[in-house]
Amino acid sequence: MDALCGEIKRLRRMREESGCLSRSNKRKLKVCKLRLQELLGAVVIYPEDRLHIPAKEHMLLAFYMGEMNNRLKEHFGENYDGKLLALLFDIFEFEVSRGTILRYYYMSG
Repeated sequence: MDALCGEIKRLRRMREESGCLSRSNKRKLKVCKLRLQELLGAVVIYPEDRLHIPAKEHMLLAFYMGEMNNRLKEHFGENYDGKLLALLFDIFEFEVSRGTILRYYYMSG
């Protein structure tokens, strides 16, 4: 596991320094991340993997995610509200504040 994490760090540092990776190194990084995912049983999202959401698009995304959360709660009886919301902030990088996203997320319900 240490060797795998070390290789991921090395490739990420190489990408930061040069601005890009060769195709073979991109594949190697992808394979290493997938292997880490298998070993941990969880997805690891690095900052550079997060999707950038422009300020004009945040409202729709927050509404859709809130609506999806509400539908999941209705159909599966899930009472804990926060799993999808926490993932929202892990997956996406917003140009607006966290409070703004929370407002639209909860307005959808």
